Amino acid sequence: MTRQARAAWLLGAALLAPSALSLHAQVVPAASQQPAPTAPSTAAAKAAFRNAIFETQNVGGDRAQKQLDAALAADPQFGLARIYQAFLSTGTAAEREARISATLGALNGASPAEALLAVFWREQAAGRGAAAVPIIKAAAELAPNDAEINYIYANTQRTGKSAAEQVAVLKSFLQRFPKHAAAYNTLAYILWRTGDRDGTLAAAQQYAQNAPEHPNAHDTFADILLLLGRGQEAIPHVQQIRRLDPTWPFAEAKLGAIALTMGDVKAARTHFSTGLTPATDPADRIDAAYWLVATDLVAKDTRAAVEQINRIADVAKSADVPGAVSLAYDRAAVLEAYVGNRSVVPARLSAASAAATNNNQKATYQAHAAIALSRLGQGEAARAALAEFTKLGGPADAVPALEALLALDAKDYGAAEAALAKAPSMDVLPRALRAELLMRTGKKAEGEALRKEVMNASLKQDGNPGVEFSALIGRTRLASL
Repeated sequence: MTRQARAAWLLGAALLAPSALSLHAQVVPAASQQPAPTAPSTAAAKAAFRNAIFETQNVGGDRAQKQLDAALAADPQFGLARIYQAFLSTGTAAEREARISATLGALNGASPAEALLAVFWREQAAGRGAAAVPIIKAAAELAPNDAEINYIYANTQRTGKSAAEQVAVLKSFLQRFPKHAAAYNTLAYILWRTGDRDGTLAAAQQYAQNAPEHPNAHDTFADILLLLGRGQEAIPHVQQIRRLDPTWPFAEAKLGAIALTMGDVKAARTHFSTGLTPATDPADRIDAAYWLVATDLVAKDTRAAVEQINRIADVAKSADVPGAVSLAYDRAAVLEAYVGNRSVVPARLSAASAAATNNNQKATYQAHAAIALSRLGQGEAARAALAEFTKLGGPADAVPALEALLALDAKDYGAAEAALAKAPSMDVLPRALRAELLMRTGKKAEGEALRKEVMNASLKQDGNPGVEFSALIGRTRLASL
């Protein structure tokens, strides 16, 4: 799994990684093999601090905090550890910035590179990370042998780049730091985006070799096998996750996603229901409930799917979960347009629009509106929504798939062909639209082969535990052909 923020995909994938440190799993070599991150009075404090970074990159937020607590227990004056703890803390950008600023004077024993790292973390926390790239670049130049500082800088060099360009950045980094497992984890998912299946598997294997005792290594390996259509082979890795950490939160959902891909709806529903039962946080319950929607759609129980997603919308509204209300009504509008009561779509879209409070949510709303309105035959309104999505800064790589979807609904097959040529080739929705286009233009054998492939594809977000709702829409379109 990776929680690095890939482009916020058109159907509401959250931006999950505001951290300067990429939240990809990695193994940390022995402390004696690494440059000291600062000069605390005890080796125990130093090791615990490194372990905190290790756990952060392994999507282990609670585990990271425990390591930071251990570092500060060993040395209460360990300034860089205190700053990192403030960096990872909750609160507004201003609150986190203030906490870090108040601690900058406590960088006892820190090297110039570490002092720059602390300032970079402050700027990241304050939302000024892009402008602060020269700071982390200088830190990397001052500490050319420090893998962690150089990895943070490498991640800034991936921002806004194509998948192929990001691969080049990571491979260059790995030439210098070949044991850095986090980079292999990141590389595996990005290689998948380029269509390099063999490279994807090789990177996941190398990641698992570098971090064999961390659950996230097996989580990623299971993810990659699932993407490759080898769900049965992924199951032992999920079992290994449970052995290494019985509290790992995503194992049950992973087993459900595997079962769903393999067509075992009953087992999938059991896994998803089991994963939902202990979830007490409303946001977690909402995320888990979307898998039940997916299961109902795969089972062709469209009525249950629509009822379930409308319940999610109601729960999100009553629980007042930030960001979840608009997204729930967005998705409810799309499902109603596809398999439910089309007359309620305007009301669902109105509720979604009213609940959207920032540009990301507003862009997500416009993407859903474009899909729902296009399905209702309101092509002009759908195109206007797509234009607004682009204006609001919706991810550029989402636009071609949306254009293709609208063109297919309008039976403009030439425009659909042109749009799909620009769409990410490995995303399920563009592949589904390609299959639909082939079938609608008389290439039935080729289209049916691709359709079969898509119908067996994973519905899980790449590297994250939630449903890839765009994939679900693609699958729903093909199921109706």
